[in-house]
Amino acid sequence: ATASATASATASATASAIASVRVTASTASTPTNTRIITIGDWGGDGDSNPSTVNQRSIAEGMSKVLRGIDASEVILMGDNFYYDGVTNVSSTRFNDTFDSVYSKDIFGDDIPFYVIAGNHDHHQNVTAQILYSDLNSRWNFPDYYYSRNWTWVAADGTERRAELHLIDTVVLCGQSEIRDEKTGKIVKELLGSELTGPAPEHRLMADEQWEWLSDKLSTSVADFLFVAGHYPIYSAGSDGTTDLLVDKLLPLLAASGAHYLSGHDHMWEHIVDDSGVNMFLAGAGKECCYDPKNMETVPDGFIKFMISGDSGSGDSIGYDGGKKGKIGGGFQSLAFDDDGVTVTFHDQDGEDLYIAPKLSKRELNN
Repeated sequence: ATASATASATASATASAIASVRVTASTASTPTNTRIITIGDWGGDGDSNPSTVNQRSIAEGMSKVLRGIDASEVILMGDNFYYDGVTNVSSTRFNDTFDSVYSKDIFGDDIPFYVIAGNHDHHQNVTAQILYSDLNSRWNFPDYYYSRNWTWVAADGTERRAELHLIDTVVLCGQSEIRDEKTGKIVKELLGSELTGPAPEHRLMADEQWEWLSDKLSTSVADFLFVAGHYPIYSAGSDGTTDLLVDKLLPLLAASGAHYLSGHDHMWEHIVDDSGVNMFLAGAGKECCYDPKNMETVPDGFIKFMISGDSGSGDSIGYDGGKKGKIGGGFQSLAFDDDGVTVTFHDQDGEDLYIAPKLSKRELNN
C-alpha cells in the first residue's frame, strides 16, 4: 500500500507559510491492504508529569498490535500535550511526552505518526507542533487540516482507495474551556452543546476548512471514506454531543457515505445514526474512562458499544466488563481490505475490547 498526505491551504498566512507545499509520504509493508492505528487524548498529565504509567503501558500495547496487524502508521487525534499544549518547537514535551514514550525502541524508526490538534493543544501554540514536523521525521503535522490517502491492489487486480480527511474541530467549533484573562486559569469547561463556533481569529480559516472538506467529500472516488477530528459528533461522555458537528458535519458525512473518528471524551463509543454514518470515539489514550453524564444527548438506539467509568467500571453497552477487569486506557485500529474495513477497540495490553461489524466499501456511481 502507498500513502500520501497533502497539506490544505488555510486562510492563515502563518499556516500557509508553514505547510502549504509540504508533502509527506510513507509506505506500508504489504501491497494488498492497509492497516492504521488511532489514539486520542494521550498527552501526559501536565508539564510536571509529562507522561504517565498508563500512557506508557498503552504505548507498549499499541506497538504490539501495530506489529501484529502490520500497521503502516499511527494517527494522533489531539490533546497531544496536557494541559496547555506547547509554547515553541524547543519544548521538552516533544521528547518527554511523545518521543520517549512512543519510542523507536518499540515502534521502530520507520512508523510515521500523523497529528491533529485538540482543545488542550490550542491553549498555546499549535503552529509550534506543526513546525516540529521539520525536526522529527516520525512526527507529521502538515497543517491544521489535511488528508491521508492509501491505495492497494485487490485480489481481482483492481485498485482500492481509502481516504482519511483530518480536520481541526477546535477551529470549527471553538475552544471548550473559558479562561480567566488575568490568571489564565480555566474558569469553566464547556459541553459540546455549548460551543458556539470559531473564535474571531479562526473564522476565515473555519470557513475555508468547511469548503475544503465539503469539496473533498463530494468529489471523492475512494472506496473507503473517513473524517477524523478531536471533538465527537455524538457522545454520551462528560463532554457530550457537539451540536455544531451534528448540524453541519454529520449531513456531509451522510451525503458522501463517510464515517467519523474522534476523541475528546476519555472513553470508547461506537455510535451509528439513522443515515448509517458510523462514529468511533476512542479517547482513552492515557486513562479510562469518563462517566456517561450526557446520555440524553445521544438519540435512543444510536450507541452500539460503550465503555465508561473509572477503569471501565461504569455503565456499558455491548461490553461485559467482567471479562477484562480494570482497563487503564487504549486505542483503536482500522483494517482495510478489498471489501470492507474492520474497526477494533483495544485496551492497554493490545487485547480486543470490541470488534465492530465490518463496514462495506462505498457504492460509487461510475
